[in-house]
Amino acid sequence: MHTMTQHSVPYASGVGLLNCDLLFSGLPRLPVEGEELYAQGFDMQLGGGLPATMIHLARLGVPVDFSTFLGKGNISAFIEGHLRESGAAYRNIYQGSGEPVTVTSVLILPTDRSFVSRREDIVYTDEMKQALLEQFRGAKILRMGLELMDVYKQLKRENPGVILVLDESWRDDLSLSRYGDYLALADYYTPNHQEAQKITGQPTPEKALEALAPYLRAPLVKVGDRGCLVMEEGQITQVPTLPLEGPVVDTTGAGDAFCAGFLAGMAQGWDFTRCGVFANAVGTHCVMAIGASTGIRPIAEIEAFIRDNAP
Repeated sequence: MHTMTQHSVPYASGVGLLNCDLLFSGLPRLPVEGEELYAQGFDMQLGGGLPATMIHLARLGVPVDFSTFLGKGNISAFIEGHLRESGAAYRNIYQGSGEPVTVTSVLILPTDRSFVSRREDIVYTDEMKQALLEQFRGAKILRMGLELMDVYKQLKRENPGVILVLDESWRDDLSLSRYGDYLALADYYTPNHQEAQKITGQPTPEKALEALAPYLRAPLVKVGDRGCLVMEEGQITQVPTLPLEGPVVDTTGAGDAFCAGFLAGMAQGWDFTRCGVFANAVGTHCVMAIGASTGIRPIAEIEAFIRDNAP
């Protein structure tokens, strides 16, 4: 286990489950019930989620120190090897005896992906919450999840300057009535358009931005290959993606890559729109490689890509 106990510089942090992705590529379609199809390609990689965002950030030059959950089984051992190779600092806070790494079969089709997953539910004990609070206290930027509200509130009371960014995937219970408290505490939220429309109950990304505006400094919504929409001082601007250097291979982890780019921009002190441009560029590089964490390049290369392709 990698551990960081003292920091001489501010860092990014958070806590989240690890994912092990079984990636089946080159499929023409999904199998029907009882049918077996053969994929042209296969790989086994560390998947998406908060740890992927933290690994991206480390590659982009942002110090990280995050917590996650590793067991004693073969899947955890495989994923821990990838974590060690990444160079990102992490802490294992798992207290159970099972396999806490989520395993996902990803069926990569020409137009989209399908998933079958197995994961273990994690219950945060008071001991774990205290350890996380201690870890988060030195962070400049914290990626929130839809748990640990009491920890986030305590952290914000102690350090009003910490930047809290909510980035959470689709849930059936997404709504302002259920998660409005998280949005009110967060500084930024990075949903895609389906998540934004679900949580606000609005029919379009633009209407969702308007509904999110009372909660956030400046709301944004990811809109796929159109880039993202941002709202500042009541005005909506589209921040477009830049031309791809190659074909779209796999969109797995693109949201985590976007979040990493956005957090990296925040760490640099860039303005909101520039963070959106950089986040789009990081997400663009992610989709040109198979897997959630294989396509990210150093920050200098991403900035050069933006300069070379800016309109």
